[in-house]
Amino acid sequence: MKSIEKTTSSQYVANMGLIIKAARKYCGTTQSNLGNIINISQSNISKYENGEHELNAIQWMSFCSHYQIDPNSMFYGKIEVIAPKEEDSPGDFHREVKLRESVAKVGTYKLPARYGFMMGSTVRTAYPFIQLFKRELGEKAFVEFCQSIKMDPFYFVIMSNPINLYFIEDLTQELIRKGILKNLHDFEKIHQVTSFSDFHSHLLHRDLLKINGKPEKLIKSFCRYLNSCYEINSIYQQSSAREIQVQNAEHLKQLNLSNDFKNFRKYYNHSHFIEFSNWAQIGPRVNMNGCDKGWSFEFAA
Repeated sequence: MKSIEKTTSSQYVANMGLIIKAARKYCGTTQSNLGNIINISQSNISKYENGEHELNAIQWMSFCSHYQIDPNSMFYGKIEVIAPKEEDSPGDFHREVKLRESVAKVGTYKLPARYGFMMGSTVRTAYPFIQLFKRELGEKAFVEFCQSIKMDPFYFVIMSNPINLYFIEDLTQELIRKGILKNLHDFEKIHQVTSFSDFHSHLLHRDLLKINGKPEKLIKSFCRYLNSCYEINSIYQQSSAREIQVQNAEHLKQLNLSNDFKNFRKYYNHSHFIEFSNWAQIGPRVNMNGCDKGWSFEFAA
């Protein structure tokens, strides 16, 4: 996992540029207006966004305060949640996942019809595969992929931005075409992708650090996090002290997903639960079982 200590100076300057541009475009803020907000000339904003210069501490804190972004985001190159001040808000910001049945824009980012339909996931769900794409094929290749599907690559800097399962399906199919994944049954690679993700930078990690209790409380918090910050394509319910049941939401019936992709979702889920169990030191393994209308995960003692 990536850590703050391992992030180089040049990397967090580049991260800062990604975050500045992603937030500015989300709100539709011009470079001139952003310059007024943090007291920088318009001509310099593009240099900051391109990672050529870094904001000083006062400027960075002013920027983060205005858009209500965690200042530590510079270490990870992503925004967990954005909630801009009212005067700069596009009226669409969100802290919790909500089903978006049909939208043309999120913030001021335009969405193609294929991805603006039955949006029950967040960028956070696809992030490990986005990182795999960039790691194996490079940042330029990911930008080209986004252009081919008519999506703005900066959209995927904001983890709370909604997406639908068609995007994740198309992303994984592109990884298969490029030879990064063998197929949607490449479970070893799927688990490897999940373990590579910087899980500790998630909001969940910070919430769990506050819990000093039994594994049952950690599992309950994890379940709550999945429903509120991760996705609502599945309904997660803690059915017993060490078991979570997962059921598909009704709106998934309106998405024409392949059977292979439906099975992929289960194993991708399983990998996340294994990663969580290892991180929280809950038990030696996580068993996945079929159940009525879905599947379940049991954390072995």
